[in-house]
Amino acid sequence: MHCIGSQPLRRDQCTPVNIGSPARIAAEAAICFAGTIGTNSVMDDGSLFLVDRVKRIIIRYDGFKVLPSQIERTISGHPSVRGCCVVGFPDPEHAQGKLPAAFVVLNPSLADRSEEIIAELKGLCWKELPEYAQPVKYIILPEMPVTLIGKVDCRSLEKTLKDGLYTESQGIIVP
Repeated sequence: MHCIGSQPLRRDQCTPVNIGSPARIAAEAAICFAGTIGTNSVMDDGSLFLVDRVKRIIIRYDGFKVLPSQIERTISGHPSVRGCCVVGFPDPEHAQGKLPAAFVVLNPSLADRSEEIIAELKGLCWKELPEYAQPVKYIILPEMPVTLIGKVDCRSLEKTLKDGLYTESQGIIVP
């Protein structure tokens, strides 16, 4: 059984940082936390399997922790999906916590079937994911925004949802 959690690394595997006093440096010299989440076991070749980044975890109002990568893997497994990014947005019904929203890019030839495909994705998520990890919004995009180095720009998607800037003209929003 593989448990998922924050992965400690030997200090020589991390970028050196100034963490304060010499006593604190000595106490923390052996390990550091790289901000990654992975399994608790080492693969046969000696490598770790990293699952997600700590800063991308979505913490709901009820304390459940949702891994965006878990939802992304499920949605990306659908043959009609070309790309997916799950981000958290503020829960409108609670003072604290976030809820998952899925940004989805469909194969271009299937864009006219978007509502049907979203219904299939919802069914797939209910089958594969626990209740607390269900996306509450599905947003169809023509393409995913990327950073200058070509990674999906999760921050811009989060900001768009947080600021309420996403409209029907920018993508299909299915609650």
